[in-house]
Amino acid sequence: MRDQTQKKLTIFPLGGLGEIGMNAMVIAYGEDAVVIDCGVLFPDADLPGVDYVIPDLSVLKQCPFKVRAYVITHGHEDHIGALPYALSIIDAPIYASRFTCGLIEQKLNEWKLTYDLKEVKVTDCIQIGCFEFEFIKVTHSIPDSFALSIQTPLGRVIHTGDFKIDHRPVDGQTTDLGRFAKDGQQGVLLLLSDSTNAEVPGVSWSEKDIEQSLTQIITQAQGRVFIASFSSHIHRMQLVINISLACGRKIAFNGRSMLSNMTLARRLGLLSVRDQDIVDMDQVSELDPSKITILTTGSQAEPTSAIAKLAYRDPASLVAILPQDVVIFSSRAIPGNERSISRAINGLMEQGARVVYSQVAKVHTSGHAYQDEQRLMLNLVKPRFFIPVHGEYRHMSAHADIAESCGVARENIFILKNGDSLEIAPHKYEIKAMRGPHYPIRKILVDGDGVGDVNEEMIRERQQMAHGGLFICVAHLDAHDGHLCEPLTLKMRGITDLTVSTQDDVSLLKEAEKEVSQVIAEQTRDTRLNQEKVEEVIRVGLRRFWRKQKGRRPVILPFVIYSSKR
Repeated sequence: MRDQTQKKLTIFPLGGLGEIGMNAMVIAYGEDAVVIDCGVLFPDADLPGVDYVIPDLSVLKQCPFKVRAYVITHGHEDHIGALPYALSIIDAPIYASRFTCGLIEQKLNEWKLTYDLKEVKVTDCIQIGCFEFEFIKVTHSIPDSFALSIQTPLGRVIHTGDFKIDHRPVDGQTTDLGRFAKDGQQGVLLLLSDSTNAEVPGVSWSEKDIEQSLTQIITQAQGRVFIASFSSHIHRMQLVINISLACGRKIAFNGRSMLSNMTLARRLGLLSVRDQDIVDMDQVSELDPSKITILTTGSQAEPTSAIAKLAYRDPASLVAILPQDVVIFSSRAIPGNERSISRAINGLMEQGARVVYSQVAKVHTSGHAYQDEQRLMLNLVKPRFFIPVHGEYRHMSAHADIAESCGVARENIFILKNGDSLEIAPHKYEIKAMRGPHYPIRKILVDGDGVGDVNEEMIRERQQMAHGGLFICVAHLDAHDGHLCEPLTLKMRGITDLTVSTQDDVSLLKEAEKEVSQVIAEQTRDTRLNQEKVEEVIRVGLRRFWRKQKGRRPVILPFVIYSSKR
């Protein structure tokens, strides 16, 4: 890697570019570096069994600078979820807002980690190494969200974090456009800005815009109302509480994260609801169905979520769907979750519930800026250089076009990928930006308690088992002559319907047994006594058999056991 001690500003993403999630951005100058956000990526169907994907911070140990701090823009999992893993690699203070600190504290306490967590607020000015960080209020779908105004030795850098421009937010705290304009007037070297909705024209709805639709649905409901939303969306939670109380309904909170985030928000004064208006979930069934609203987790229909348990009639669910119940999915589908949400909706409808979601009613609004809001941000800030962040490549490309239309020179717009770097340094009489070295970034897969122990080969095997099933063959061979000394044991999963025993299945297994016996008999004596070679010829023979018989490619697991008995 190049020597970073030269007088240049380096920006490089560890994650969050070319994808929605795993946000982690490094800003470095000389010996000082700061990591902005440190989140997880939620896996799609291509990563079976994986719980999270996290950025690889070990690359920072190869760099000549020292990470002085983690600075967090807001408390969503794709911005804070990887902190427990990150701190075990690089320990440093964490700076975050009040609510974000509360969420981080809960997470790190669960991991029984020691940490240095520092609460900051709007207008605070914090010196971290050679950087001066100021925190700007922005509106997003979680309280206490910040943009960052960073004074560096080469000029001011602004990172918007996730933002929208909502002039009527539930908490009355609007995005501080005046502060962005002030920085723009004084000169901004670089802007990094949220690209999530760069393909969507116009202006995003205000949180207040969905109030009328939610009020109409809740008022007209004759049964219980279930509202599935992100548990961190405290503004949505407050909106639902206000509407429900006005309709004479009490509130219940279903799901661990929903309950814990509600408790935290109340403690911090970010959520207003009286104790007497809250009902425990185990009391819900005793109430008049028309007098209760249930805020629940499971807006993405995760298999273990409260909504999924309702949809699939899980006996572990604290309640069951009744006729006239209304279920509202007050959220957007994270890419990759569309099918699971659709199945949950169908399952709820089959039980007699009325299900309302964003495609059929105005029950959700995005927390990310649309094109006109992004254009306003660019016009206020007037950056010399621009990096679109937080989005897939198509989102960042669209945002780059918007930046160019706002007067940013095309050669000053950089669409980076994870591991790319941008170096800004004085050049003769001006400051110039150029692409720097590419850092070897890998994605670390988290599966249960295992961190990084699931590799690409294991994922391919899981994918193959998911698509083709599993076939196991156990062969007992005589150690002296290599012949079969016991009948083969054959087991299969996911290839045929094991609940229905048919003559075809019996014939198929006999043919497979014949294939294995034949390939074993064809081997030389030396090969017979080499366990690995025998297992490989069995594997090859069975692959050939299943392609010919069924056109399938199951995972083949042969086991050869030698016996010394004569």
